[in-house]
Amino acid sequence: MERALVVENFTAGYGKNAIIRNVHLTAREGTSTVIIGPNGAGKSTLLKAIFGLITVFSGTVTIDGQDVTRVTADRLVARGLAYVPQNGNVFPSLSIRENLEIGGYRQQHYPKDRMDQVFAIFPDLLKAARRSAGTLSGGQRQMLAMGRALMSDPSVLLLDEPTAGLSPSYTKIVWHHILAIAQTGKAVVVVEQNANTALSLADRAYLLVAGENREEGPAGELLEREDIGEMFLGR
Repeated sequence: MERALVVENFTAGYGKNAIIRNVHLTAREGTSTVIIGPNGAGKSTLLKAIFGLITVFSGTVTIDGQDVTRVTADRLVARGLAYVPQNGNVFPSLSIRENLEIGGYRQQHYPKDRMDQVFAIFPDLLKAARRSAGTLSGGQRQMLAMGRALMSDPSVLLLDEPTAGLSPSYTKIVWHHILAIAQTGKAVVVVEQNANTALSLADRAYLLVAGENREEGPAGELLEREDIGEMFLGR
């Protein structure tokens, strides 16, 4: 499997304050990578920095072998990177179909089957394609937000806490779709508070503590480690 996203020696933050320091991360195509850690560890900040939304002090980001460090967010979409924030990730006054069309607006002539591909991953969205996004449940909105991001046909998809506030049953549904997206060949990177669920399903995991890498490895192996379980998984 090729390395779709590589982050090396990455330091970023707000103003002059570094929130993440010398972080490294690799996500391979066709896999799901989860970032876990305590509140305030810098997990969401890392995604924002990768996507060009906050100041990068040092380090590099490459996508499919291309250096995209400090490239602006709008241009990163054209380079194959998509980002779904935790909140404000759909247009509530527009229909599901209209939200998806906006997701592909940078590719005015995107293949006609692109939307069909998204609906194949999220069949519930097809059934309600004319509904206003504002009428959707929290879980359905997350599906729509992921679907809208996929309309740009990214090689790397960044998801910031897609299951926050969802029930355990809906959390599993959202993760089912995350894994389905990875199976299409994309690299999916997920910041997740539901660490037990994420580690039981994802391929690889990174543990961030106080803005720095603490542990990394196959997700299942981190799940089984007693020291990590006692500190971060409530065991």
